[in-house]
Amino acid sequence: MYDTYVNMAPKDPHAILDAFWAAIHPLKPTSSDAEFEKYASFVHPEAKLYFQGPTKPPFIGRQGAIESIKSLLTFWEHVERRVVARTVSADGKTAMTEMDSHLIIMGEPVEHFPELEVAEFDDDGLVVGYRLYCDPQPIMDIIVAKTAAQQPAT
Repeated sequence: MYDTYVNMAPKDPHAILDAFWAAIHPLKPTSSDAEFEKYASFVHPEAKLYFQGPTKPPFIGRQGAIESIKSLLTFWEHVERRVVARTVSADGKTAMTEMDSHLIIMGEPVEHFPELEVAEFDDDGLVVGYRLYCDPQPIMDIIVAKTAAQQPAT
């Protein structure tokens, strides 16, 4: 039975995630439609993407992936994705990655930002489900401080 699951699984879920992040890394708010479409090409048209954690509504499909990243890029820059640990489910269709990310939030560096991604794949290797887990507090602290600094004194 295990051989059946392996034969149905995408070739290498972590290689797919690495390529997915490689497509994210160069994106800027001014990136071309083709660059955003390249990033979204990793996503199934009906995928559920929980980029803001499991308590927020998911983004749906390729268009949702593009909308999400465009919104994120207004304050977020991806500098480096450092993989700490990886594992794949027994059926080979779910990959989990612990990451130590380096980000820039509104111009401020955020080093050693821990994240856990759980990605589910279909038989063709497209992402059909994605959940990102992290503590957003360091990001929120920067956004609050930067936003308050931009407000006129009363």
